[in-house]
Amino acid sequence: MNARGGYLPALSAEVIDVLLANAAAAPSGPGAATTINLWCMGGAISEDTAEDAVAFSRERAAWLWEAVGMWNAPEDDTRYAQWRRPSTRLCARTP
Repeated sequence: MNARGGYLPALSAEVIDVLLANAAAAPSGPGAATTINLWCMGGAISEDTAEDAVAFSRERAAWLWEAVGMWNAPEDDTRYAQWRRPSTRLCARTP
């Protein structure tokens, strides 16, 4: 299994387009699965804790995104790693 993710301050049209295109291009195979998750943050998770009291910054975190791939065959490692890269690149540079 391989997962990548991060926090987003907003869901821009560009981010949504890339995540939808990435979901449509997800590889498949016997015993394999992929998913892109979007979690709406709010309340206690993003507002009720001092920023320096947690291990990971959640400043301006309105959304959490994850691209998850699970597969069994080692020969598929590259294919699944490449699948999640567009999401990782785009979301990493989102302000």
